[in-house]
Amino acid sequence: EIGHVCARHSAIQLSEALGAQVVTLAAMAAGPDAREMVPVTASLFQTIMLGYSREREFQADDMGLSYMHRAGYDPMEMSRILTHLRKKSQGPIGYSVYSSTHPDIFERISLSRSKAKLMLALDITTDKLKQKNGRGEAGVTREEITAYKGKVSEDEYKSHLEGLLYGPRENPHRIHIYSVCEGDTIESIAENVLEDRSRVEEIAELNDLDPNSPLRPGQKLKIIY
Repeated sequence: EIGHVCARHSAIQLSEALGAQVVTLAAMAAGPDAREMVPVTASLFQTIMLGYSREREFQADDMGLSYMHRAGYDPMEMSRILTHLRKKSQGPIGYSVYSSTHPDIFERISLSRSKAKLMLALDITTDKLKQKNGRGEAGVTREEITAYKGKVSEDEYKSHLEGLLYGPRENPHRIHIYSVCEGDTIESIAENVLEDRSRVEEIAELNDLDPNSPLRPGQKLKIIY
């Protein structure tokens, strides 16, 4: 969705839709003979608009994949979430992609998976060459791509959350990033930092942890107060 916004797809699509309406209205004003062509013209423009939408959907996928990779997320997750969307929105048998505003979901899954593998292969190859001080050659296997988890810039990402407003406008709180100290537990952070031991579950949920998960010194946790 961020890809759609950055590429201004909504604005472009609106301009094209308005242009199509102008042509249709002009045909209606031209006389009875021209009016007979209005349904055909409208159908033609709808088909063209859907085609543009599918083309832009692929562009947005590409942009989203690039943003994910540069931000430190595993790009393979795009194909996984598209697969999840497909399962959630399966329609009746015989559903036609040409009456949809989106491309065939299977094609999107396949393309995003292939491009993500290329990105990971490049990461692995770059890491290998760095270990050789940039000299020599480096290859990558399918198994290495499957096992590679990517470089998730988790701490850098969390640093950008510091101080962001959180919760309802009437009584807002802020997100803060807490750096774990030696001996800290989720329970001790809830008690000593938030002064409320009952918020253990909240801290764990916010950081995708189990309430009893061991913490390492320097680990960054999101907390709200």
